[in-house]
Amino acid sequence: MPASELVGFSSECLRALSWEVLSGSWKMEDWVYCLSLFCAVFSARVLGFPDGKINPACNSMLPSHGNFVSQTTSAPYRISISSTSFDPGNKITVTLQGIDNSTFKGFLLQARAVSGDGIVGTFQIIDPNTQGLLCNQVQNSSVSHTDRNSKKNVTAIWVAPSGTGNVQFRATVVQNVSVFWTNVRSQTLVSSSSSVDSMCKLVSILEEKVRGLEKQVSTLRCIRENEDFLDRRQEMLLRPQCSEDSEQAQQGQKDCEEVWQHVTSRRRKRSVHAPAMEIQTSGREGCGTQKFCFISPTGCNLDDPNCYFMSSESLGGDAFKFEMSGLSDGYIAIGFSDDTQMGNDDIYICGKNATGQIEVQHAFSTGRTRPNGLSLGDVQSIMTSFNNGIINCSFITRNPISTQSKAASNLYFIFLAQGPSSAGQIQKHPRTPFITPQKVNISSYEAVGGTSSTPSIIKAHGALMLIAWMTTGSIGMIFAKYLKNAIGKTLLGKDIWFQIHLSLMVITVAETITAFVLAFVAVMGWANDAEAHAVIGCIVMILSFFQPVIAFFRPSPQSKRRFIFNWFHALNAFVIKVLAVAVIFLGLQMLDPSPSRWMVKTMGGFVGWEALVYITLDANAWLKKKEKYEDSHRKIKNEMVLFLIYTCGNLAFLIALLVGIGKS
Repeated sequence: MPASELVGFSSECLRALSWEVLSGSWKMEDWVYCLSLFCAVFSARVLGFPDGKINPACNSMLPSHGNFVSQTTSAPYRISISSTSFDPGNKITVTLQGIDNSTFKGFLLQARAVSGDGIVGTFQIIDPNTQGLLCNQVQNSSVSHTDRNSKKNVTAIWVAPSGTGNVQFRATVVQNVSVFWTNVRSQTLVSSSSSVDSMCKLVSILEEKVRGLEKQVSTLRCIRENEDFLDRRQEMLLRPQCSEDSEQAQQGQKDCEEVWQHVTSRRRKRSVHAPAMEIQTSGREGCGTQKFCFISPTGCNLDDPNCYFMSSESLGGDAFKFEMSGLSDGYIAIGFSDDTQMGNDDIYICGKNATGQIEVQHAFSTGRTRPNGLSLGDVQSIMTSFNNGIINCSFITRNPISTQSKAASNLYFIFLAQGPSSAGQIQKHPRTPFITPQKVNISSYEAVGGTSSTPSIIKAHGALMLIAWMTTGSIGMIFAKYLKNAIGKTLLGKDIWFQIHLSLMVITVAETITAFVLAFVAVMGWANDAEAHAVIGCIVMILSFFQPVIAFFRPSPQSKRRFIFNWFHALNAFVIKVLAVAVIFLGLQMLDPSPSRWMVKTMGGFVGWEALVYITLDANAWLKKKEKYEDSHRKIKNEMVLFLIYTCGNLAFLIALLVGIGKS
């Protein structure tokens, strides 16, 4: 009986039992039967298989999660293997891991024959989060989880059997009860027993294709030579006719020009769309000796999913072969710029179109907005792939590179960026692009590395905002709220607390204005796609500017309206502080690309620290009102001790974040 019918039957059973209980006609046998059925159904349906004993799913590899079905989007998981071929008895390390820190709670991993789809081989269990399963009467022929805890990766060792062909590892990965992916596959593991036969067949097929291509190229070359010959003959006949100065020639000038344009246009189209020999992505092969390469992080292995790569190879004349690869769920792009700022950059994008296929696009950047799409132009021999989250593109272009709306030299700063896309439209890249440390010659033979470094002007902007609203502004507010009576001396006719408060808040406003100007200089104006960080930052700037202006026109302490100023001044300061902290959190998210997000967490620690000190100071002030201390010196000492402790913690958090910004 299907599980859905069991659930319905058990529910009907319990309803009937409830009626019999109410009517007094129930029997013990009925109660035991229904209760047993209820437990049997719902213990499996509701609790699932948290212990990983999912032997019933060996063949289908489908979890029994009610009406929930597998996700249709690309799985945020991949299977990596330690070798791409095997002999009988070899041990292959197999790792199932999340992409971009994705976690999972359950999984089922198997090795399946490419031909026949049967389960092959056995696993050695080395990970405490995994266990072997008995499938098709073979122990440890599959691997599953042992608990429902979140995992980032699991590893097992597969022992290759004899007498089997090529193998592929497959997995079903469960993120939660309603979200799971099936048919997550590794690359094919080639068996030595079948590799020789397969190689022979492949060589035969390639030989046939090469012979066919040679015939096609020969035919196309012959056709093109004949067309070029006819065009040249027609051009030779048209040139003297169009240059004659007779009245008849002038009357037919328009017709002559139309024919001339048709001939030259036809020749241009043939030059653009002429077939080229198919090329293969060569990766790091030839870097520094045959082509220019840009790799980030410096010296990384292209097998590492966190390695980003581009290369440029001059093919003579104005032709270049470009290659790029990197981990992305949307696009990767290379940009050619005269400086390290976005704007006036020639860009080639390799990303998903509206149907999810990888394609090459040409664009021009005018600033911190989505680049303007351009015609692909004279681009040939395009090759693309998308495998395990890695995008690869290779193509030949004869388009001139333009960085200031005109053709430039071969010296550029190279940008290498990645980000998401939606319906074929690229979105803002989540991290600063990798940039070469200096201008490079894309036709040279060298290999350089780069880092995703935040521009210095943005670092200065962030540092000033941190100093303003973590330290100077916070300390100035504490003096005004809690330390008015702690220091009973005057300076220049004013209380010392007031002079300190005034000085610190003036410095805070000056720091905010400077940081505000630096941000606008960095983006060269207001960006059309400004996000919450920029909008809230402008609000903080406006409120910070008016705070000292209003304070300058405050009424005297004896005025009846003084309380209005006091309330407004305090409320405006509170709003500014809250918004400034929000802006800092948003800014640190933009500057901190690390998986741990340690800078954001550090800022959270500072907020908690400051809240604790405020609570302690409020408690101290409340106790002062309730108790009458005879020793006034002790009251000052307590408040100053709390202030000094707060200042030390404040500076510790500030220094940590400033170091993080400097290294971003």
